[in-house]
Amino acid sequence: MPSRLHFGEDDFLRCRFAVSPLWETQEVVRMLKRPERQGYHAHWLRRMGRVAAGLDLTALWLLMPRRGHCPDWLCPPPIGPAATFEEEIAAVRASDPAAARADTVMSLADTPGALDSPQARKWLQDPVRMIEELSDAMEEAWRALIAPDWPRLRTLLEADVTFHSRRLAEVGSADCCRRSTGGSAGRPGRSPSSSRAGTSGGSAGRAWS
Repeated sequence: MPSRLHFGEDDFLRCRFAVSPLWETQEVVRMLKRPERQGYHAHWLRRMGRVAAGLDLTALWLLMPRRGHCPDWLCPPPIGPAATFEEEIAAVRASDPAAARADTVMSLADTPGALDSPQARKWLQDPVRMIEELSDAMEEAWRALIAPDWPRLRTLLEADVTFHSRRLAEVGSADCCRRSTGGSAGRPGRSPSSSRAGTSGGSAGRAWS
């Protein structure tokens, strides 16, 4: 499904490349929610299937609607270009409970019936406990699914960031946007994207604003 990215006047000025182990963890969890759509990860799914089957990811999946909002507090922009998972998850654990609760309500509202589920009611009654539970779940997913392969994945992601940084210096942001969107031309204030919502990021470096 085509996506459309909307940018404010200053957004491009704040864009940066970063490698985020937390983001990669979230995208792997998202991939496991709908593995039938991830044929290009079939080898990894076969290799890690037994490990994944031993994890309870239902709480994280509840905040990954098919279409709509995923909580920003649970996977915020990286705190640096090469932050460790431990640094990123510490920032998640330090989230403001009131802000996290409001952000979670927005996400739950995008999945029919989710706001009325027992799990959601528990979270909204005690957002401090919600932050702890979801941070623990994300950390467990990291240790089981990403950490064993992280040195190799990090090398690949860093190489991707280097490539795109050099490309940005050579041709500028307009050409980089056309390259990342399959040659589509953007209009002021928006950028078309051919990526499908809900797919895993795999081995691509990230651009953040």
